[in-house]
Amino acid sequence: MNIQPELIPSIALTLPFIVAFLGVYLILWKPLFAFLEGRDHAVHQAKHDAEHYAHQTAERIARLEARLATAEADARAVRQTGREAALAEEARIIGAARTAADKQVAAAVTEVRAQGSIAAAALRGQADDLARRIAGRALGRELAS
Repeated sequence: MNIQPELIPSIALTLPFIVAFLGVYLILWKPLFAFLEGRDHAVHQAKHDAEHYAHQTAERIARLEARLATAEADARAVRQTGREAALAEEARIIGAARTAADKQVAAAVTEVRAQGSIAAAALRGQADDLARRIAGRALGRELAS
């Protein structure tokens, strides 16, 4: 038994297979592969763009953080300058008030001492007069000053 394919029937059966294969390739597989390649390219491009935008965003954030740090330092300096000016003004006002209060206290002390001297002199005079009267009553006669 000899199994040898015959050429004409083999070609006749192979030809429709090749036509069907080319038809399926052109109609189905070629557009499908093109779509898959396009999608793969879009995915790679999107990843590249995302990395690029992430890098740009990181740079911008770094610049903004540096500007923010500078602004915070400037604000601290302005606040410190204002605080120092306010403390100096407070010290000046308190010093002026203390000086005025010291002057008033000194004037009041002088007035109290003067009034005390006057009162002491008046009390001495009254005490002398009272002592004379008591002594005069005790002796039964009036004493001369």
